[in-house]
Amino acid sequence: MTQRKNLKRLAPLLLLWLLGCGQEALKLPEAKTDFSGQFYENGDYRFKIKLYTEYKKIKEEGDAVLFAEKNGNISILFWKDGGGVIKQFYQAIYKEKARLKDKKVLSALGIERNPEFFEPFRAEKADSFIILTTEREGFEKVIKVRIEIFPEEGDSQITVFGIANEKGLKKVWDMINTITIF
Repeated sequence: MTQRKNLKRLAPLLLLWLLGCGQEALKLPEAKTDFSGQFYENGDYRFKIKLYTEYKKIKEEGDAVLFAEKNGNISILFWKDGGGVIKQFYQAIYKEKARLKDKKVLSALGIERNPEFFEPFRAEKADSFIILTTEREGFEKVIKVRIEIFPEEGDSQITVFGIANEKGLKKVWDMINTITIF
């Protein structure tokens, strides 16, 4: 009788686990960059991004800014002395992706689990990398996109975080693809 009760308690958990195992790998949508919206620009770092009009500036303080709407957000951090050693670290990890299985390397990258992908990101006048991870929050999949940008001129670094549920991923991806270093 006790085994039957335990089995009944475990059945919903087993079902959730099976549903999670059958998921497809995340496919990024085709980016549309000709949407109507407003630009955010930081002249000190020669950075510009186009944002959908529903993304409102929540806070700007020092060298950080946050834009959000109900299905996602974009955070941008500007670092004055981030280009040298940190850039070399990202380049080394890209060359040896097997190191992404090392918990210390993941921790140094600021992520908890192996990324869906870690690749160079196209940005003119800069070296940049994209790190994309997915997580589950309840029944919802949350996608975290991080772009690390190292402008060619100077020793600065720009970090762009995009967090969205599956519904908001398209817009976050569109906005990230408008990043310009001038």
